[in-house]
Amino acid sequence: MGMKKDKLIQQKLNQYADGLKLSPAIIEDALVEVRRNRARPAARSSHRGLLAFGAMAAAAAVILAFAIGVINNIFNENAGPGGAQYALFDLGRRSIELAQIPEANESISYLQLEEMSSECSLFFDRKTKEAVMVYAKYKVLGAGGADEIVLIADLRRGYKELNHFKSLSAREIGGKEVRAIQFYEDGEYHTNAYFSKEDIDYYLIVMSPWSDQGYYYLEILLGF
Repeated sequence: MGMKKDKLIQQKLNQYADGLKLSPAIIEDALVEVRRNRARPAARSSHRGLLAFGAMAAAAAVILAFAIGVINNIFNENAGPGGAQYALFDLGRRSIELAQIPEANESISYLQLEEMSSECSLFFDRKTKEAVMVYAKYKVLGAGGADEIVLIADLRRGYKELNHFKSLSAREIGGKEVRAIQFYEDGEYHTNAYFSKEDIDYYLIVMSPWSDQGYYYLEILLGF
């Protein structure tokens, strides 16, 4: 079964390659990457991939990400911008400044801290050009290291790639329910969390040298 899917993926990618002039080596790299992703636990592979998203500046990396997106859509029957659910690949994207986030929706919660750098993207419906999601990657410097943070604000509440966050253990922060997990890996504390506020879904990923930072950022975003 796996070999048949790989053959189908290769055929689809070759079709995209013909139209986009992609290198066969990039197509093969994309196929290898997806094979690796199948073997990774979903929660850990998701936050690694999203934290890396903001660093993909090289053209080859962008093309590789595009090819991987094509493969992921082949595996996901619900893919497509016209459906109730969507992935990053299904949407258009443009870079924005941190200060422009409220232009997408005035109710969006986001971080504004000292000693912080950010990379932000607006994802939009390709047909209507309406805002669908806001992606923000932060790096916050501290005395003993740096926190890396990814925050996704899902305005249409149909983002499917981190849907498993909604099944994490429930806890209350200031009377509001949050779904979250924390684990220690590679010398850092990882916090994955989901919450909903003012009809917007939020996905938060934090990597920090300090164990309490993930919940510290959650409190800020929830308004405490």
